[in-house]
Amino acid sequence: MTSKERVKKAINHERTDKVPVDLGSSFETGIHAYSYKELKECLNINSGNIEIIDTLQFIAKVEENVIERLHIDIVPLRVRYDPLGIKYGIGVKKWTLPNGITCLVSRDFNPQKLKDGSYMIEKGGNIFRFPNNGFYFDVVKLALADAGSIKDIEKKFIFSGLAKDEKQFYQKEANRLRGSEKAVLADMVIGFEIEYFFGYEKALMNLVLNKRMMIDFIERLTDMYIKKYTQF
Repeated sequence: MTSKERVKKAINHERTDKVPVDLGSSFETGIHAYSYKELKECLNINSGNIEIIDTLQFIAKVEENVIERLHIDIVPLRVRYDPLGIKYGIGVKKWTLPNGITCLVSRDFNPQKLKDGSYMIEKGGNIFRFPNNGFYFDVVKLALADAGSIKDIEKKFIFSGLAKDEKQFYQKEANRLRGSEKAVLADMVIGFEIEYFFGYEKALMNLVLNKRMMIDFIERLTDMYIKKYTQF
């Protein structure tokens, strides 16, 4: 039974020869760079590089030799932009994590190092901070936190479908994985969690005090995601 067959049967609640294994096919099932380094050491794998595929959480790409060693059944269809808004497919460069680990990051990843050793980066009006000796970026300022109407939101948030370069990127990735016996998972980085756009306090207050704006926002967000999935 191939990985693709195994996963398909499991999804359909049919009997499989064994439980499918997933590590790294999505940002939700990924592994942090620090843990990935330790995993490779435990497996006695000294080759390869630690490549970051999600700079918000510092999720590492699971390499082919690790996939085969752990009999992983699912592989990712890489995304054009990660949750931090960093663009991929434009080359990589070396970067050193706070604990001294050298890794590869997208050339689009250019955070500002502050005097206290932390890193700051701004994407789409949102400001994120990676604490010195931290593990991931925390959001410290959200672009929509002070929005009072859907018009305010439209000034800072673009409700659009997939750009041409995104569609081309996904097509290229899909063609690369087409002949694989592994199951392929496509993660489009979407979310309806309003706290990610406004912050917890503002999001919950808006649900009470500015319900019309929140309804309009979620409706526009839904339309945008439907358009993206239709294109996808």
